[in-house]
Parts: sequence; C-alpha cells; structure tokens
Amino acid sequence: MLKLFLAWWGRQLRAMAPEPLRRLVTTRPHETVLKLHELPGERPGPFAIAMPRHLVLEKRLTLPAAAEQELARVISYEMDRETPFTAQEVYWQAEIEARDAQRRQISLRLFLVPRDTLAKPLERLAAVNVRPMALLVEGARRIPLDRDTVRDLRLSWRQALLPAACLALVLLAAGLPFLRQSLALSATEDRIATLTPEVAAVAKFRRALGQDDSAAVIAAQRQTMGDPLAMLAAMTRALPDDTNLTALRYAKRHVTLAGASAEAPALIRHLATDPAFRGPSFAAPIIRAADSSRDSFSIAVTFAETP
Repeated sequence: MLKLFLAWWGRQLRAMAPEPLRRLVTTRPHETVLKLHELPGERPGPFAIAMPRHLVLEKRLTLPAAAEQELARVISYEMDRETPFTAQEVYWQAEIEARDAQRRQISLRLFLVPRDTLAKPLERLAAVNVRPMALLVEGARRIPLDRDTVRDLRLSWRQALLPAACLALVLLAAGLPFLRQSLALSATEDRIATLTPEVAAVAKFRRALGQDDSAAVIAAQRQTMGDPLAMLAAMTRALPDDTNLTALRYAKRHVTLAGASAEAPALIRHLATDPAFRGPSFAAPIIRAADSSRDSFSIAVTFAETP
C-alpha cells in the first residue's frame, strides 16, 4: 500500500513541475536521458540520448563460440563484411541471444546507429559542454557512444587492482619455499605409499629364501620368470646377422622384440626352428620404407628355455 501511495504522489509532483523539467527523464541515478528533438542547454553529469526505435538498425549474426571472449574486437573486424558500414561509421551494441554448445556457435543481435544520424545533435551538445555517454533505445537497451571511454574505464579498474596484485605476488614469493617443501614432502609420501606393496613382496620373498626349502622357491621362481641372460643368448643365436633390434621387452617368458631386418618374414622361421622359443608371430604388420631395403618388424614369442 505504501508503495502505491508513493508512486501516486510522485506522479502528482511530476504533473506540477514545469514542462521543460518534465521532459528530462531519469533512468539511472547517474544518467539523464535526452530526446534528440529536445536538446537542452548546459547541464552537469553524464548524459544518455533517447533514440527512437525506427532510427536503430538491427541484424542477427552467428559466430563461433570462441568469438565470445573477444566479441567487441571480432564484431569490429566483421562489421564491413556483415553490414554496409565500417566499425568507425556506426555506434553499435551486440546482445547474445543463444548459445549452441553442440555446434559451438553463438547467435547474437547487432544494433546499429549510423554516426551521421547524430553528427549535428552531438555538435550542438558539445557546444554547450554536454557529452552523452550512450544511446538508450526504448529506455532499456544501451549503445555506447565512445568505446574507447569504456576501455579506459576498464583499464582504470585494472590499475586500481595493480597494488593488490603486487601484494599478492609478494605474499606468494614469501610462501613459495614453504609451499615447495610441502609439495616435495607430499610427493615423497605418495611415492612411499606406492612402493609399500613392492617392498612387502620383496620381504616375503626374502623370508621364503631363508626357509629350508629356499632352493625349491628359487627353482619355482626361475621356472615362472625364466632366465633373461639365457633368453638373450638364445635370441642372439636365433636371429641372423643382418637383423638389428631397436626394442626388446621380457616379462614372464613373454618376449616382444622390434627392429629392422633385410628379410623380416624369415625371422619367424628362424625362431620357430629354435627349441628355445615357441609360437613366434608378428605383433604388427611389416613395414618397408620406400628409400630403404630393410623391413621394420615387431614379433611376439615365448621363451621356452630348454635344459
């Protein structure tokens, strides 16, 4: 009820005010809205100009989603391609209407006011020391008149934050040694936790070696794991001299070897006829480069280790 009474009281006061005063409509505490056909004399404070809707041009655009990070710059570059004007010939503002995450695109509406439309009114305002900051369309949409001023305001905010950023850097530099020490300690603890199962397995193996049946334990482990040195000796014996190995992996008698040979297909025959190996097969297709006479190969085989 109080709100309705105050609204009614305000309307009564505006009706009693002189006509020139009623023409000035305030939309924000810091902006005075002026109609283009009712230019006042000199008045203090930031101003905005109320624009009739029919003087504002509109166009819908579709841009990549990445353009949103530098929207003002992208639109300035694309202005002369998307409209009959350059960015220097219009006052403009853009509003994002939709974002398409699947296509990675944004849809926006571009509002344009040719600068020539406002040239004479702005000259008359400048003559009485009035410099509007923006255009207002239907009392809501705001089109900046000077984007450099907006950028300068942003820079001023950054400059205001500079001392705080410097203080944060000083505090970070002071605490960096302690932070690094804490991170190193945490990494060491994580490494210890990772190695704990392996240490426990080694301790268990050592306890088994200390028992009376240690010889049997060693024999069982050797039967499972095989003898790497014996495998290398057998591999050297089985492969021809024109074969070079570039990689060899051995785990529980399973051997994977890669390299280059003059005749890679013959390697399967050499390994199959050697009693130390079983089931040789190519783990990947044979590749021969156009400028080479040697085949690149990858072979998987099982080490049998005959007595």
